[in-house]
Amino acid sequence: MSTKTPILIAAMNRKGGIGKTTLVRALTSAIVHAGKSVLLIDTDPNRALISWQLRAQEAGFGSPLMSCKETLDMDVLNTMLDEAFDAGAVDFIIIDTQGGGGVWADTIAAQVHIIVAPVILARTDVEDSLKSFAWYQRLADRVDQPELLPKYCSVITKFDSKTRSGESKLRQTEQQHLLTVAQKLKPLSYALRLRPAYQDMDETGLLGEIARRMREEANVLKRGQAVRFEEALQEATYVLNELLAEGSGVSFDPEAAHA
Repeated sequence: MSTKTPILIAAMNRKGGIGKTTLVRALTSAIVHAGKSVLLIDTDPNRALISWQLRAQEAGFGSPLMSCKETLDMDVLNTMLDEAFDAGAVDFIIIDTQGGGGVWADTIAAQVHIIVAPVILARTDVEDSLKSFAWYQRLADRVDQPELLPKYCSVITKFDSKTRSGESKLRQTEQQHLLTVAQKLKPLSYALRLRPAYQDMDETGLLGEIARRMREEANVLKRGQAVRFEEALQEATYVLNELLAEGSGVSFDPEAAHA
């Protein structure tokens, strides 16, 4: 029987509360909607990710393609990763990390293929995101083979850029932060926008499962609400595809969100 070689992604940023877990949930929604399996590993003491996975499963908004484990111990994490690779049963492994820094961050970076770092256009968030990127750059001086380090991708989240008429909603300070992020972090071209669908996802479960359930509603107004989750799912798929763009050989059809 053939086995899978998982793609490892870690959501990292030294600042807590910047949206790492929301980003992980959105990427997980895109992966599962594409019919791929994912193991989530929660290394944050707040347990937000594993609590979400359990809540989603119990409410019927999860998926057999999604599983979750938790640990605060880096030795245990290494064992989990070894076991997942030996089993060859999942397509992706995503690690959700705590805020701050330490030796644990170096350990995780040495294990994964991609580091994805959310950034919000606010001063403290941008400053801490710059510090996180500086840690990654210094890491190259501390390892024997810097060419084997994972690629580092910044993703702008909670992005609310335009009014319905197309005019810019960004305040002057946000425009300045956007310029700084663009110049110094070179973020992905796709952002996760400020959408109520992501808030509902955090409360309920996978975006695709929420949309599917709404499409099955007898009430036509409720069926119409499915589109906002499908649009969020499409956006998350764009972000995932851009993360995977170089070297993975994997991409998914974002239009499948509306199939």
